[in-house]
Amino acid sequence: MKIKLKNILYLIVFSFIIFSCAKREDVVYFNDAQTINTFVQENAPKIQINDKLKVSVYATDATTTAPFNLQSSSTNDTEGKTYLVDQNGAIDMPILGKVNVKGLTRIEAQDLIQEKVSFYIKNTSVNVSFADFKITILGEVNSPGTKVLPSEKVSIIDAIGLAGDLKINGVRNNIMVIRNTEGQVESHRVDLTSKEVFNSPVYYLAQNDVIYVEPNKSAIQNASSTRTITIAASIIGLVLSITTIITRL
Repeated sequence: MKIKLKNILYLIVFSFIIFSCAKREDVVYFNDAQTINTFVQENAPKIQINDKLKVSVYATDATTTAPFNLQSSSTNDTEGKTYLVDQNGAIDMPILGKVNVKGLTRIEAQDLIQEKVSFYIKNTSVNVSFADFKITILGEVNSPGTKVLPSEKVSIIDAIGLAGDLKINGVRNNIMVIRNTEGQVESHRVDLTSKEVFNSPVYYLAQNDVIYVEPNKSAIQNASSTRTITIAASIIGLVLSITTIITRL
């Protein structure tokens, strides 16, 4: 009887191991790619309402550009100024006044501002950068949260790296990227187990994109089982406590 019971226990453990093992293609990135030779479409994020832009104007004689680089008392930057894109899609610059930048790329905004500045000062250069280019990554990653980036050229692979990679229970072939473009929210699905990820329209991310990595079935079942066990243990503990109190009366 002891031998049969032992064999049954071995069978249960073995079955659990077999059914809980993840397949290689479920966890390995780009597993259909012996070699990768594809063209990745460049992404130039468009400036949106509520974006923050840092604008710096340069010239040989720095004193001539000083009016365009006025600083607020609350900033420690030595040059340039940060502007909020207002609800009309414009930034309000000294001397130039309202400059409409909504829908432009960073380079296009740079060229536009330089053209306007050149009306007052010749031989200038302008630099425009995002002051708050950020993305949010949630779900089955090791370091979820909002990431503020120094550059607007960031891929979904970069974002996952910043989040410390996916956990083993993260679903790699159905990652969701949520994008808000001028008030219109759209979602895309990305398969990191395939080289087709490089052809995705959201391979390069835009500011304020949200990436969500969902848990696999095993993680969901484990979470449900753990919750059930916790509740059952709490109920048993409560019943035992009440029984002990009653028996002492």
